[in-house]
Amino acid sequence: MLLSFRSIFKKNEVASLTTESSVRVSNSSLLKTFLDLSPDRPCLRGAFGGTPHNRAQRYSFPHTTLTLTYDIQLALVNGIVVFEHCSYVDAMKASPQSCLPCQLQGETTAGNYKVISMSLYGDDPRYTIGALRNAQRLPIVFPGWKLRIYYRDGDVLRHLVDRLRELGVELIDVTTTPGVAALAPMLWRMTVLDDPFVDVVLSRDADSRLTDRDATAVGAWLSAHGRPAFHCIRDHPSHALFSVNGGLWGARRRRLVDLVGGRPMTLLLANFGDQYMDDMRFVDEHIWTPLSTQFQQEIYCHDSVSCNSWVGAHPFTIPRRWPGEHVGQVYDAWTRPRQDDINLLLTGDRNSMCESEIQSNESVQYNRPTMFV
Repeated sequence: MLLSFRSIFKKNEVASLTTESSVRVSNSSLLKTFLDLSPDRPCLRGAFGGTPHNRAQRYSFPHTTLTLTYDIQLALVNGIVVFEHCSYVDAMKASPQSCLPCQLQGETTAGNYKVISMSLYGDDPRYTIGALRNAQRLPIVFPGWKLRIYYRDGDVLRHLVDRLRELGVELIDVTTTPGVAALAPMLWRMTVLDDPFVDVVLSRDADSRLTDRDATAVGAWLSAHGRPAFHCIRDHPSHALFSVNGGLWGARRRRLVDLVGGRPMTLLLANFGDQYMDDMRFVDEHIWTPLSTQFQQEIYCHDSVSCNSWVGAHPFTIPRRWPGEHVGQVYDAWTRPRQDDINLLLTGDRNSMCESEIQSNESVQYNRPTMFV
């Protein structure tokens, strides 16, 4: 079943939905819909999913009552997520993230400026919508953190940049930062290591999602005995093949930079290009290798698949909310998780030493998420 839009959100209106068999929403329309989601737009009260197939749910708006059948709900959750779940909207309203100047004015850097760093370039909705979803999720999943996105002025839709800024994202135009614009775009996010005002940093991918599983692992690292400088996550069989994945590591910035030699990371990044896994090569050569050979006590990684194979690895103690869930999970432009990754996780060998709970009755086909992503 596919959805088409008869109208896109406007002030005090709600898009009417209809099911059709042969109409797809264009990428530009999909992006516009997500751009139009903000705290001043109406939102649906109640959660999607879990409703008997023969029952409909009704949601009230200022001037409209919309009836959503279970089929449409399922399509919204599995495909085009049009309406923002109200808890996210309410949190954005209450969070200092919704007032960037206010937050910047009141912030101090006494060990508490924590940044999640991403790169954003081009107009692929897999990444543009992913950046928006992560900006909306941040106040719920990582309260107290700042989402920082590196981009090149003119390369990303201006409307998108404006909306990210409204959501409290710290936007860094690489053309204004010496040495950064010349780097491969996927490496921009790693230049946060040279920012003297940042205390803790996470590197994440725009096409994945910030999740409770991720945040719980990060919290465990930050509260670990000895205050280890480096954190990484391996939560899928493909992660076990590499020491560190480019979008699944974090650091106490100052201590990490001192441990690996104190050199400006931007200069080191200039030796790497835009080939697949060049970001991972950088982290392996300039961070993982010196730490794993000289400062193993500074490594604290959560590993659900290969915890007995890597230095500093600790089992995951957080059960998966649904069988195919994993940190770093990739989503497409329609907010659907990549099925091949799910299949590999569900059918591959599982290491019982590395997980607190191996879920049973797992189905290869992922059908219904438990919350918006």
